[in-house]
Order: sequence, then C-alpha cells, then structure tokens
Amino acid sequence: MQPTGRNDTHSSALIAEKKDHQQLKLVGIDIAADVLRIFASCFERRNILVMIERPGEEPQQNGEFVSACAVAINSNAVASFKSMPRFADGRGLTFGIGSEQQMLTFPNIGVNVLLDECTESNIHAAIDKTAPLLGRNMTPHDRIPIVTRMSLDTGTVSLNGLTLNLGHGGMAVRLRRATDLPRRVRITWSLQGANQISLEATPRWHSGRTVGLQYVSAAPDALKKWLRTYSVRLAVTPVIPHR
Repeated sequence: MQPTGRNDTHSSALIAEKKDHQQLKLVGIDIAADVLRIFASCFERRNILVMIERPGEEPQQNGEFVSACAVAINSNAVASFKSMPRFADGRGLTFGIGSEQQMLTFPNIGVNVLLDECTESNIHAAIDKTAPLLGRNMTPHDRIPIVTRMSLDTGTVSLNGLTLNLGHGGMAVRLRRATDLPRRVRITWSLQGANQISLEATPRWHSGRTVGLQYVSAAPDALKKWLRTYSVRLAVTPVIPHR
C-alpha cells in the first residue's frame, strides 16, 4: 500500500468551527489514502473531528488533539513509526495493518488493534474498540485494547500468541492454534514502559483460538501502573468548549 500525503483541509475547517468536539490528528504509514479516509470517516461518525497529516509531521504540543496512527506491519513502516516520538513512547492510538505472523515479528510497538484486512467493517470495529478511550481516565473495570506478543505455559507445553486486551482482573488472548487448556496457566508478556509481566490465570471462556483469562491473584503493581496511567500516555486532553 502507498503512503498517503493528503492533508484534510475540510476536516481542518470543521475543527476550527467546532471546538467542543474531541479532535484527532491521524497519520498513515505505508497506508493507502482511501483506507485512511475510511479511518477518518469512522472516527467522525462518533463526533470526533479528524485532520489527516502527512507522515513525518509533528503537531504542535498544545494538548488539544489526540494522535492516532495506522501503520503497516513491515520493516520500513515500523521503523518510521518508531521514529515518531508521540507514538514510540506509547502515546497515541495505533492501528496495525498486517497478519498475526507479521505482528509476532514486531512485538511491543503499542498497537491497540491489529487488522488483517482493511475492510470498512473491520475498521469500524477497530474504532469501536478504541474511541471510548478518548477524553477520559481509565477505571478498574476498563479493558485496554493492546496487541503484543505473549506466551502461555500449560505446564507441559508453551504456546505463543497475541494479547487482545488487558484489565485489572483479566485479559483476552489469541493463540496461534486452538487447544484444550488446563484449569490454570501462566501468561508472560511485555508492555511499553514496563518490565516483563508473568502471572497465573484461569481460562474462563474460549472461542476458537481466542481465550478469556482471569488472574488467579491480584494484578502485579507494574500492570496496575500501566493501566492507571494509560490515558496520560495517550496525551488525551478533552477540548474545553467555547462559552
């Protein structure tokens, strides 16, 4: 896919007129312009005003915009993504475009949702998972969508896969293959800005390769801190309406 260089002047005009809406700057790295426009349209359906930026542009740090990025999961695009400070340290929403196998090659880059195909329905579902994170602090009941490499140890075999979301009490993962699991397993994964996390969990539900897990003990402090400060790392500051 070709990177877009489109700067959405129409969205810019809307932003100037409606300061009481959440505002978002969207950039695509090795993403086709028409795909990026679908992302923008899906955000705008949720009353989030979007301006599409050129890759490499850094916004003024005025605390007024949330940043979001759609990045192809390949070596060149990921390298460009990591060179952008607002995403490299875990700020901003990130949508990865690629396969699970490609994602396993680039763990811990802070992807919120992985899309294997850029259909409108897939993009809409990805926005539905992430848009509620904008403009508010996380609560102990929230699940943060985050995709990173994980391993699941059954006691007899170690299975690889990806996390789908994380919370204070549990998480969802997608394994590389469907398999029966024992009543207790050990999950190990890493997050941006946190040391490796390893804990025991109980499978509560499964759908094919996707498994819902409940932690056996309280979440470790490193995970609690990561969850507690997530909205801060997103650099989310709601826009104050004009009176």
